[in-house]
Amino acid sequence: MQAIWAALQHDLPINYINPPPSYTSQSQRLRSPTEVFRGHAATCIDLALLFASCLEFVGIYPVVFLISGHAFPGYWRSDKAWWRMKQFRFEETGRTAEPAIAPRREVITSGQSEGWMFDGVDNLVELLRYVQDGTLVPFESTFVAAQRGFFQSLEEGSGRLHPDTFDAMIDIQSARAASVTPLPLVEKP
Repeated sequence: MQAIWAALQHDLPINYINPPPSYTSQSQRLRSPTEVFRGHAATCIDLALLFASCLEFVGIYPVVFLISGHAFPGYWRSDKAWWRMKQFRFEETGRTAEPAIAPRREVITSGQSEGWMFDGVDNLVELLRYVQDGTLVPFESTFVAAQRGFFQSLEEGSGRLHPDTFDAMIDIQSARAASVTPLPLVEKP
């Protein structure tokens, strides 16, 4: 993770920018990693998705945290830690665990409710246990653009998880198991 941080900070410097205009107040246009590299500019969600893409590419299980007005990435320190979380989720829904299939939650919320999206304060309580024991590592990705250190980003990421602002955590590995695929990259001529 530190090598990815150093590469993005020193070899491919990126500037933080404010979100571009969008069609609604509840949405934001996203830049692909290719667009971020070409423009050397990104928002918080662009950086969170860029880091998640890099982590997934090297076999680290990424997550994206969504809090009020902000997004930042994180990762599971090992596949065992991720699987332990999945076991908890399967027990919670009363289903038998199968590694290739992500469970669907039976809870109905006002928004999207998928087995790969951990939303609400009840889920935050469980996620904070993983953060406290060091198996789930949130970090502040905008610090890479601000030329701040990796360890500072770890402290900031953990400190951003509060019940008053937490919206959701998206587990990328679980989303992949549920057939959610990344958008294809299309090169413009």
